[in-house]
Amino acid sequence: MKKIILAVLLLPLFSVAQKAGDNAGTKVAVVESKDGLRLDQGSWTEILAKAKKENKYIIMDCMTTWCGPCKFMDKNIFPLKETGDFFNEKFIAVKVQFDSTADDDARVKSWKKDMKEIEKQYAINAYPTYLMFDPNGQVVHRSVGSTVDVAGFIEKGMEGLNPETQYYTQLRKFEGGQKDPASARKMALMAQKAYDTKKAQAIAQEYIATITDFYTKDNIEFLSKFTSKSTDKLFTMALETPEKVDAVIGEGRAKSLVQNIVLSEEVMPALRKISMDKTNTNPDYSEVVANATKKYPQFTKEITDYVTRTKVNIALSPSMAEIRKISADKNTVTPDYSAIVADAVKKYPQYTNEITDYAEKSKISFYLAKKEWSTFKNEVLGYMTKYGENKLTPAELNNYAWSVFENCKDMTCVAEALDWSRKSFKDKDNSMFMDTYANILHKMGRTKEAIEIQKKALALIPEADTASRKAYQATLEKMQKGEKTWTEE
Repeated sequence: MKKIILAVLLLPLFSVAQKAGDNAGTKVAVVESKDGLRLDQGSWTEILAKAKKENKYIIMDCMTTWCGPCKFMDKNIFPLKETGDFFNEKFIAVKVQFDSTADDDARVKSWKKDMKEIEKQYAINAYPTYLMFDPNGQVVHRSVGSTVDVAGFIEKGMEGLNPETQYYTQLRKFEGGQKDPASARKMALMAQKAYDTKKAQAIAQEYIATITDFYTKDNIEFLSKFTSKSTDKLFTMALETPEKVDAVIGEGRAKSLVQNIVLSEEVMPALRKISMDKTNTNPDYSEVVANATKKYPQFTKEITDYVTRTKVNIALSPSMAEIRKISADKNTVTPDYSAIVADAVKKYPQYTNEITDYAEKSKISFYLAKKEWSTFKNEVLGYMTKYGENKLTPAELNNYAWSVFENCKDMTCVAEALDWSRKSFKDKDNSMFMDTYANILHKMGRTKEAIEIQKKALALIPEADTASRKAYQATLEKMQKGEKTWTEE
């Protein structure tokens, strides 16, 4: 199971790139192969006519030049023979660029009018979005996001061919009158998966209006998918009856949900306003804390802590930028942050621990990015010896361990990673962290133990999270067959 990299200097490859205005990026280099996905170069009118003549569906890749997940698909999924074998027979594929750059060629420019109409008609707000049309040119499906492998992309195509899983086909049925509660629930979830956010929220509210018992596991899990602001039903439930919500979905979940929304609505906008005022060289954050805690006094500590962390980050941001600059320098062999740390500590002695900690973790991330595993291992061990193993969060321990599992052939390093992984869930079971531990055990030849841990990790995943359960089950089956769960370079 791919882990989220939390290390300071590593940027994750998200499956969806949010729309962010007309930010220009580098031109996408599509890696085509004779066996991979064939991209039609015709106009929209020509493609519609060709689809009807050949009785093929159309898959439209709505992308931008700055979209990392789009580039991942271009490089790693579209050129594969498996992709071509499935899509070329059943689909006409077309790539449509939804941003503008100085490098746009004649074809991209010729599509601008059609692109604008498609963008408006289908509310394209994340990339890549894959629109699928039947041979008559009627839109039938919509799927958003990149996939980690070719199987995931083929699954998207299969959904687009099946009327029971086609988003727009089912939406037309719903809007045509099939609006019983079960259909509304199903349709809201389909709309959310398709990233049709306005439709998803509207249909979800229709279903919520029919609920008679809000405190069932299914209903609270549904509400949680459509809760992002203080006016949403589950926010009120979690704020007023947290013990009842926790009894259904787990201890601490209600507080976490409310806290995140409180920070999002009451604290972050105020902090953003302060940070935008470049004339204010000595900002006062006390009013932010006072206003938010007056409204939500039960979250005084959490609000105060968040504002304090923000103050530290703003004060130290120039120093942190200098540290990142050294770390990103390709000529750097051994990063030396001592001068930067000394200068920052001199200016802000009250933040000595914070800037020192940032520098130490940056060094760890530097060697991780360089894949210098022996030095990386020593840096992590040195950090834990110096500050104590509890100074690293469980998520950091997990991600360090997973990086070693995926990349390092030195079993001494792998053995250390096993220890980090074990510590990541020693206080509380966590399916992702336990999955890492099981994978490392398997790589070390302790497969019997690995299978038992993987079974426990799988059992912790909610039934509703079918994607994660499928991935964990696949890993478990590989372990049981004695197959590798890692890729050798």
